[in-house]
Amino acid sequence: IRQTFPSAYFIELTVRQAHYAIESTERLPPAHLITWVLPDYIQFPFLGGGSNGFSIGVIPFAIIILALVLAPSRKLFSFLALYLIPLGFTLSIPPFSWINNYLPPFSHMRGNLRWMVSAAFPLACLAAASIETFIEKGIAGREKIMRRTARGVAVFVIVLVFVTLASQFLAPRLIGNEDFMGKLVDFHFRGRTATLPASHYLEVAESAVRDIGNQLSFANAWWVIAILMWVGAGGFFYFIARWRPTSKTVLMLIAGAMTVNVFAVFSYQYHNFIPQEIMLQTPALVNFLKDHEPNPRRYRIMGFLIGDGMFREVLVHSPMPPQELANMERELLVNNTSVFWEIQRMDGLEPYRTLRHNQLLNTLINADKAGYIFDRENPNVRALTLDRVDNRDALRSVTPQEKIKDFLLQLPLLSMMNVKYIYSLYPLQDPRLTPITIPRPASIPVNIYLYKNTQVLPRIYFAERPLFSKNQGTEFLLEIAEVNDFRHTTVIECNDCVARPVGRGQPPKFVINEYRDGLLSVNTETTADEWLVFSESAMPGWVATVDGVPAKIYTANYLFQAIQVPPGKHQIEWRYEDIFMQKQKALLEYLEKLFR
Repeated sequence: IRQTFPSAYFIELTVRQAHYAIESTERLPPAHLITWVLPDYIQFPFLGGGSNGFSIGVIPFAIIILALVLAPSRKLFSFLALYLIPLGFTLSIPPFSWINNYLPPFSHMRGNLRWMVSAAFPLACLAAASIETFIEKGIAGREKIMRRTARGVAVFVIVLVFVTLASQFLAPRLIGNEDFMGKLVDFHFRGRTATLPASHYLEVAESAVRDIGNQLSFANAWWVIAILMWVGAGGFFYFIARWRPTSKTVLMLIAGAMTVNVFAVFSYQYHNFIPQEIMLQTPALVNFLKDHEPNPRRYRIMGFLIGDGMFREVLVHSPMPPQELANMERELLVNNTSVFWEIQRMDGLEPYRTLRHNQLLNTLINADKAGYIFDRENPNVRALTLDRVDNRDALRSVTPQEKIKDFLLQLPLLSMMNVKYIYSLYPLQDPRLTPITIPRPASIPVNIYLYKNTQVLPRIYFAERPLFSKNQGTEFLLEIAEVNDFRHTTVIECNDCVARPVGRGQPPKFVINEYRDGLLSVNTETTADEWLVFSESAMPGWVATVDGVPAKIYTANYLFQAIQVPPGKHQIEWRYEDIFMQKQKALLEYLEKLFR
């Protein structure tokens, strides 16, 4: 309950809106189905394969088919039904697609392919029940069935050999066929817009065909092992038909075959593992920040075109070995790994964002999509709700130079968000940004450009000129976007607040007593009513007090918090209280009054 209740309570404030599942629904590539009959390390670029919840091993798969056809039972069909349910969700077919797309909480979850992870358990149970049926119902003792099964397996082995020979013949010829490659690229982009030059996609298509040719090759030991698994399955069924072993021997052979399958898959994937020491090394960027910023609550960092930059500058040219890729991702702090070093990255990961954070970061600023910027000139943009992860209808295509220019226009927003350092794979030129040289790690093939934002606002400050807004939704977002200098202007959401007269008298003062996760304690001294801004997310759970008396928290600058501080000397405290505990406390107080 402690975990589920807050998740349900907060979900409407996050980017996981009611159409979240629809937005991210993927069609299962047909090639994923090959994992029923081949080890799950067999994957084809842009086609699929290696999907969770499909691989059970060659012999168990064949036994499942035999048991369902020759000795169907309620037990078998029960496990089959349990398997088909997540498969239906994965394939996104009615009625499962309707449940996944429209029924909470499924509609608030991203990625229908995740269902196949849960399918592994009923598939394993189906295999176990089928093996039990295979032995107890005497299927293993039916010589003709076993011989026919062995012949069927032999035919499939011949097909695999033929596919291997065909790929070796066709792959080099297709790579040199520009007309075929062009049609392949056009087919892949049907209904979608390409953002890179055509030559890039032709290069990627050639690389994909080359990879498929290399994988479907007798020179590839792992592909040969996949074929040998089917050869072994044919030998298994022929051995049963010819020698009629005991049930114990059959079980031992099946267990041995499954062990070989697991060992082969693990052995293949093992070379993709990386030593833990790689991720424990401190990135060069972190070393600089630790040396120059001892207090992690005085600043935030943000990346510019990190993901797209990695793709465009490195990954499109040649695949990187796992260790080299891990080195680069560590240095670039991808996937929010900055938290390992207690460094707060403003952009972070999409699943951790509130809806407002996503609107500001992923739509208005749009710092990690090289080909798009927010289209302020779109006459229809004010009518958009901007409640999707990628609000493409509010964006327009631009060149890389236009993208950099637009990002620099967003510096006031970054300053407001306490972003003191910006790191990028592309050089930026702006008088408000001071370049900082950090050593380029020898382990990565790109330069990291680091800049200090000289206009950054602190986490806690008194608003110099508060403006009160009654706008909602996109109108309010656009109002925030039009502020050129948040050092002088703070936009506070308030319907009945009155702007103070011009002239502040003595400037207000404050001293931070304590600032840690979930707590801020400040002493203030003012000669008039002032607004104190606290740049932590304005989420339910925060409670503010002035000298121990609860104070109303207003949303400031679209994301953060502000309270009104009366004249004089006061102790201000912001404290985050578990929302579950708050509701529990309120319920107990209500019950106490009710039964008093």
